[in-house]
Amino acid sequence: MKRLLLVLTIVLALPACKGREAANGAQAGAKADGQLSVVSPTFVPCKDAPKATDGNYTLCIAFNGLIGFAQDDKNVWALLVKSDQVDPKDENTLPPGIKQEGLPESQLSMQLPPHQARIRFVNATVIKGDGGEKPEQGRPIAGDLRFETGAPGPPKPDLSTLSDADHILGALGSTGNPPNRSKVTALDELDPGFLNLNPLDPHLVARVRIEAGDVVGKTDLCKTSVKYLYKTGVQGSCSDGNPVELAEEVDVTQAVPTDKSVTVKIGDEAIELKPQDPSQPLVIHILNSTETMLKSLATGVDVCHDGEQPHALPFRWFYRLVPLPARADTSQHFFPCMRGGGFLPPICALKRFVIKK
Repeated sequence: MKRLLLVLTIVLALPACKGREAANGAQAGAKADGQLSVVSPTFVPCKDAPKATDGNYTLCIAFNGLIGFAQDDKNVWALLVKSDQVDPKDENTLPPGIKQEGLPESQLSMQLPPHQARIRFVNATVIKGDGGEKPEQGRPIAGDLRFETGAPGPPKPDLSTLSDADHILGALGSTGNPPNRSKVTALDELDPGFLNLNPLDPHLVARVRIEAGDVVGKTDLCKTSVKYLYKTGVQGSCSDGNPVELAEEVDVTQAVPTDKSVTVKIGDEAIELKPQDPSQPLVIHILNSTETMLKSLATGVDVCHDGEQPHALPFRWFYRLVPLPARADTSQHFFPCMRGGGFLPPICALKRFVIKK
């Protein structure tokens, strides 16, 4: 059975992750003379990308946010879940089962902030096309995306650290109330229609085809040695089990000849790029994140240390992608959390699915 890998970089706190309010401009620290100095961010997308080699530069495509990954025989697909509108009175704009958990509307709106799909570029010169007013701030995206680099396929995924049923059972299987194995395994399935429908299913805002390169899950992006447990209910605790390490980013890396450019296709549009400094990676950063997270990245604020209201529930948006009856039975709709409800970094656990036959 083919694998579907769902990425979670929801800007969460308390149970799952937290984002932070953007400071004024770049994050700063006080110097002895009273002036402010910029602090180097802890979180940098593609931080561990391979170095350039003779005759080549490195392309690194980083994915963060409410993004899922599905693998077929030839491609890896990144699925950006639509979550830009939340109406506490409309169950169709909420993850499955959330309305029934009885949260006050004010808390529900806080814990399910809208997410936006965006592409941004680091160390990039835009040769042609609309890269946004400033490449590091990027622009919104929607529809189908792909990359033209000339690299041979198929892609080579190594995403074993992404959250799936095995991680949930490993973390909670020895507790007094272990997960139901068959029900949790059913939540590792994705309807293949999300890969085949054209135009996109209304639960997706964008779909990205990855045709080549090493596709790798990255852990502990904020260097806090964080590990995760799982919970289901909004009000439930997160105290029992064996914490597990989970991936918080997916990076796709390729070596591109220095005389070649990279073209990003967004529907009928094309954005042609080359690195400003070929000795450093050309980074394409694809996000489906809150406005706060996007502003922090655009202004140089370290998202590992800046601060935002906690919200864990966006993880459960992914259960809209699973077939019935698993979607309707919310008793096993687990999402990552931290023992004791402590604060976690803003780069959150990713989720793995299989493609339903």
